[in-house]
Amino acid sequence: MNVSALSSNALYAKSKAMNAKRITERQYADMAALPDIGELASYLKNRTSYSAAFEGIGGVSFNRARLEGVIKRMIFLREQTIMRYAELTGSGLGDYFTARRETDIIISCARRNGETFSVDPYLLYLPDSAKQSLRIDLSGIEDVKSDTQMLEALEGTPYHKLLTGVLSGDRRHFVNMQNILYKNLFEQTAKNLESHLSGEDAAKAVGILSELSDIITLSSLYRIKKYYPDDEKMIFHVFRANVTKLDKKCFDELCAAKDAAEVEKLINNGKYGKYFRDNYDSRNLSRRIMYTACKKHLSASFSAVVSAICCDELFRIEATNLSTVAEGISYKMSPDEIMSLLIKE
Repeated sequence: MNVSALSSNALYAKSKAMNAKRITERQYADMAALPDIGELASYLKNRTSYSAAFEGIGGVSFNRARLEGVIKRMIFLREQTIMRYAELTGSGLGDYFTARRETDIIISCARRNGETFSVDPYLLYLPDSAKQSLRIDLSGIEDVKSDTQMLEALEGTPYHKLLTGVLSGDRRHFVNMQNILYKNLFEQTAKNLESHLSGEDAAKAVGILSELSDIITLSSLYRIKKYYPDDEKMIFHVFRANVTKLDKKCFDELCAAKDAAEVEKLINNGKYGKYFRDNYDSRNLSRRIMYTACKKHLSASFSAVVSAICCDELFRIEATNLSTVAEGISYKMSPDEIMSLLIKE
């Protein structure tokens, strides 16, 4: 067995071990019943694996924004661990996590363009190890107040060319910008993995990217047909990447569907029907489907790359759940109401 194979086995085992430390149903129920954000912070720090995210922060008084910053910090810390293992495999997977991080930071900062005194949870407690791997100027992007400033901050990066048209032209739209960035993430990652891997390993790695990309595509199509059935221009905002398992005929039929019911029927008859059935009315549809898909692949796949990508996606969904718990506690929602909003079994 060569070094790469040994490293792949180590990455696979580490992904499995880290996944085992995700928040349990019992812990979610305990947290949903807590009276305030301070108690939630204490629970996460002292009774879960999130204790690592609180290290070095000091004795701050936690509000929602600060706690969400800690929750996001845990995503980065976990990704750094995965990246250390991934770099030894020679798979090129480490670049995916860096690009994913940059993409999310750009989107998060762009969403807050023009806001005053807005704390960005992605940047609040960003670990130094995460900052060092970034290829964008964090100091320049974190305080942007306009599209022009955003482009200036991204000068010299691939993101500048990607976003020049969408941030300076008539087609400026936040969803469009988001779609362009994620299309770039999936397509460039697929090319990178194919250049480092071969045969079945490459096929499996690109396969999981295709599946996650298609889940976003189908979810956005369904949402548009459900809420904007009579607005043909909204199809422009459907996410679509070249890394896909949906052929052109299938995609065209979905776009031409007259309403959500027809889209639902087409999805149910296709390869993704098993994921979408019984979930169409779910809050946060795409993340709920991703949860189902990633949990399945993490359990059944023996690919180190697939396991690492799915493990990371489940971490991100867990972070969304914890933010939902924090929001529910802030609005004095009942524990049952909070639990009903979470993405879980």
